[in-house]
Amino acid sequence: FYTQPLCTPTRAALMTGRYPLRYGLQVGVIPSGGRYGLATDEFILPQVLKEAGYATRMVGKWHLGHADRAMWPRQRGFDYFYGSLVGEIDHFKHQTAHGDPDWFRDNEAVEEEGYDTELFGADAVKQIESHDPASPMFLYLAFTAPHTPYQAPQAYLDRFPDIADENRRAYAGMVSAMDDQIGNVVAALEAKGIREDTLIVFHSDNGGTRSKMFAGEGAVDGDLPPRNDPLREGKGSLYEGGTRVVALANWPGHVPAGEATGVMHVVDILPTLAGLTGADFAKAKTLDGMDVWQVIETGQASPRQDMVYNVDPAAGAIRDGKWKMVWTATLPPMVELFDLDADPSEANDLSAANPEKVAELQERVIELARVLAGPWAGQMLADLGADVIKVENPEGGDDTRAWGPPFVEAPDGENLSAAYYHSTNRNKRSIAVDLKTPEGQETVRRLRATADVVIENFKRGGLISNRLDLLSELDLVYRKSFGLRVSAAAWYDAVYNRGNQNQTTSANNTPRNEFSPETRKLMGRKAEFLDAFVFGRFELGDKPATVRLGRHSLLWGESLFFGANDIQNDQEKGGIGVSRARTPAGPFVDYLGKPLIDRFH
Repeated sequence: FYTQPLCTPTRAALMTGRYPLRYGLQVGVIPSGGRYGLATDEFILPQVLKEAGYATRMVGKWHLGHADRAMWPRQRGFDYFYGSLVGEIDHFKHQTAHGDPDWFRDNEAVEEEGYDTELFGADAVKQIESHDPASPMFLYLAFTAPHTPYQAPQAYLDRFPDIADENRRAYAGMVSAMDDQIGNVVAALEAKGIREDTLIVFHSDNGGTRSKMFAGEGAVDGDLPPRNDPLREGKGSLYEGGTRVVALANWPGHVPAGEATGVMHVVDILPTLAGLTGADFAKAKTLDGMDVWQVIETGQASPRQDMVYNVDPAAGAIRDGKWKMVWTATLPPMVELFDLDADPSEANDLSAANPEKVAELQERVIELARVLAGPWAGQMLADLGADVIKVENPEGGDDTRAWGPPFVEAPDGENLSAAYYHSTNRNKRSIAVDLKTPEGQETVRRLRATADVVIENFKRGGLISNRLDLLSELDLVYRKSFGLRVSAAAWYDAVYNRGNQNQTTSANNTPRNEFSPETRKLMGRKAEFLDAFVFGRFELGDKPATVRLGRHSLLWGESLFFGANDIQNDQEKGGIGVSRARTPAGPFVDYLGKPLIDRFH
């Protein structure tokens, strides 16, 4: 059973049945100062069940948005809510790491004394006792335990006198307290006479914390208690230790004792519960989840053969059957391939022996990462002084406006948009255009007619489906790159792979993986660059030349460039070259010391 690597993304996946990368919640968690949350246009699990006639009640930790009341549980389909809105609180004081109170009943702040795990359990019991069994109920009980800070009542600490480490002793006490409260909930179901009519699903929201980077907003002294052995790493990681978690389902007379080994993901819970209850989720956006009830009930093979762990600007991971690929784009960049059937600990990287499988999985990650590449490429041109016009969706704008924290705020504290968006779109202008309308398509055509460079990050065929086949314009060099690797040729490398080599196509279509010695000397240690491909036509003297270029170079944002010597060498071999983007003469041109072909379309 798999979740996302962190708590906010997992809770979002549970509620929506969709991977968080679909709506910008796949990176990090919502901090106590965050002013964003799960988009309110997502039709989520309590809303689905409510329309099917269920009473919907939530007790515990929300962590899907707290700055705007529209994001709170009562406004998102729950009839009742009791608990905390942020991700981490003092378990006795019910305050955030910054000392702000975070304890609510419905939409009102309340002050209560007690250990939160015990309060949650007691309130869940009350909800069961007061419920009319003539109608069904969905109870979402989300304990804060055993999240940091590591705190437990003395009575629970006293249960573990042989544990010397203070953090581990508190952790054991927290888990023990949670166990007791789950027992109280089950006892309440039995006392109510509805135990045999109740399906209980229990799971963690991520792997155990092994890095203090993911321990929470409050400092943790000493060692972290959780262990995920034999799984690799833990919370915050795309390896199995961060995403493969404990889970159980219990329903007397329906779920047999034993172990189900088929692959399941937290996004599967919504469609599975909808299938059991007959609920209609047509109002929900397209789901990534699938109904896996047959795996739980009868042990049949899982219908889920593939799974996306996550894709963000730094890394991506995907599973297909027994194969799992982890693709790290940050330094040092690497691609790893594991056979999870034989090697669940991910100790043996098989990528070198299985290049075709790696290529297949990379291709799928690329389609999910497409939104990442365009802003980065346009950012470099804008920094050079180009007039970059960004086309955005009129309904909410670019997806990255929601990719926080941190966020840019108005003077009154209102959340405006993500700092990430402003960083990758600095020095640009934006225009809102609906590409599905003839008017919007004509607007883009007019912009294209005056553009030197066009960058787009549609899925394949997206431009054509919107009647904007820019490749038909042969006076235009068409530059296309994807978030984690190029996909326009049979040979490839990571788009965010940084290194001091260049890859071009020579006359016999063989990749050439180095700069000429002259250009390398000029570049020195500034040879880090972003990969990309260029397709199209431009004039070399009086001869048209087809451009097919790998690994456009970025001199730390100074320019997209190829040295004149590289162009000359390629021409002599019957190959190709490319010019720089049109930029004002300045230090870069002086630094390079050689003239470049002066126009780039």
